[in-house]
Amino acid sequence: MANGFIGGNLDDMESSAAVLDETGASALVSGTEAGAQVNELSAAVTEATSTLVNRFGTTADTLRADIGAAHARLEGTDWSGNSRERALEIKTELQAEVDRVLTAATDMMLSEKMAFVSRSEELVATVEQQYAAVMQQANDRYLELARAARATRDNFAAADQTIG
Repeated sequence: MANGFIGGNLDDMESSAAVLDETGASALVSGTEAGAQVNELSAAVTEATSTLVNRFGTTADTLRADIGAAHARLEGTDWSGNSRERALEIKTELQAEVDRVLTAATDMMLSEKMAFVSRSEELVATVEQQYAAVMQQANDRYLELARAARATRDNFAAADQTIG
């Protein structure tokens, strides 16, 4: 009498228990997938900030080269006198100011990169530890429910055998 009806259809009860098992397993998969996605985010943040720092460095190098070329052209002219000397001084001041600004900006970008990477690493740790732990707990609870559903089914099946 595998299909008894004391308290419900025994096959339906087993089917429900199987769904509970699958739901718990999907919670574990969700925890694993979330960790992988957050790791991808961390890698993307590192790559994006590295790209920004590199592009900024390229721009800085271009500016320095342009100023150097302008200086070389200025030094190669026949121009002489106080205005030429003042132009050379301005070039030197400009070069120093550009270097100062570019160094400060590069330092700021590197600092921001480190901050982003740190925050993304914290997020990875949180997801891997806390979210995965919650998903493990969800799996455990669903397994408990599945065991209870099977125990209920077995008890009904045993009762059905005694009646039949």
